[in-house]
Amino acid sequence: MSNRIDVLQQPVDKFGIPIPLALPAGVTLARTYDETISTSTEITLNTKATVLIFTAITKMVFLKWGADDVTSSNYDEDIPANQTRVIPIPAGTTKINIIESSATGFASILEK
Repeated sequence: MSNRIDVLQQPVDKFGIPIPLALPAGVTLARTYDETISTSTEITLNTKATVLIFTAITKMVFLKWGADDVTSSNYDEDIPANQTRVIPIPAGTTKINIIESSATGFASILEK
């Protein structure tokens, strides 16, 4: 009986979301660190960015693609507290809106 693993399995976080084995290479094109996201906060993306490296710090953060305001009941992505997600930017998207799930949440976003 062999204990060898023949297939590399991608790790997942506690929510079952795949964890990338490596972050996207390349220069960070833009960065946002925001501690004031108690209301919908719009961020204009770098036109050359194709992926976000998004970290929610302390509380869950909600993200909505485009210029429409985000709310806790109208969002496209949720990033759990103290988690980092690598999220591809949908083609043609130039803006995002973010909001914390409750007080004291903030976000760090790298655009690659």
